[in-house]
Amino acid sequence: MLALFFISALSANKLIGSLTVSTQEGKFVINSNDLEPGQTTDIELTENQTLALSLETTLKKAPKHSACTLELGMHSIASTFSYTNGKLQLKFTPLRLAKLYKHSGKYSLSILVADDQLEKPFLWNVGTVNFIANNEVVDNFTDVEWDFQPPPATPPAIITYVFTLLMFAPFALLLILLLVNGINCGYFPRNFIDAIFSLAFVGCLGAFFYYFVVFWKSIHFEDMLKSLIPISVVLGVLLRRALIGRAKMVARHEEDLRKAEAKKSEDKPEQ
Repeated sequence: MLALFFISALSANKLIGSLTVSTQEGKFVINSNDLEPGQTTDIELTENQTLALSLETTLKKAPKHSACTLELGMHSIASTFSYTNGKLQLKFTPLRLAKLYKHSGKYSLSILVADDQLEKPFLWNVGTVNFIANNEVVDNFTDVEWDFQPPPATPPAIITYVFTLLMFAPFALLLILLLVNGINCGYFPRNFIDAIFSLAFVGCLGAFFYYFVVFWKSIHFEDMLKSLIPISVVLGVLLRRALIGRAKMVARHEEDLRKAEAKKSEDKPEQ
């Protein structure tokens, strides 16, 4: 694995000196005062090696805050420097590098030192590490598996066509009966209650046919049968009430005819 460090221009600080970056492959000394803009340093690093950093300082004691960070988005590792005889040292061992979970990419390497001995906190954006990991990516996230129900088996095409024709059969029968018998609204109930039941029956009958259209588009056959049972019961009750209202109108119409005939027969002798 190859790590490339792109070193940017650094802000000088009298108490902070050069930075030594070393691996098993070699050692590089970086001094902020000697760097020029665009200057780069290449470092070879494998995930089984240790990246060691040593920062020269003239601090008389350990600073309150000192850390080094490798960061790329949500993946990052950080470590605190140890202070020994004016040097701040730390090591990114293979165990710490493993916390990157083998995510390859360009990581930013930065150093932070903050203490009362410094005029202001020292932040050094050392460079960019092109981290190339071996093998597959390993995340510390729990895998979630979803089991989806397989789609139900569809019937053969001939059965689909037959049921399509059967669905339109009631409409065809209705048209034939209307053409043969004609439309007669004379027997529509005049009573308010009977008229309400008759209108409800007509509306429910239209909704019943519309239900078949909805079933054909989005409802499974088993669900359709479960819903059809209560719908059929309600439709049957309304049909009975509507027929009762029509029978009353037929009886009233026949009674009116008998009265008209009786009156006509009574008027004939007088003429």
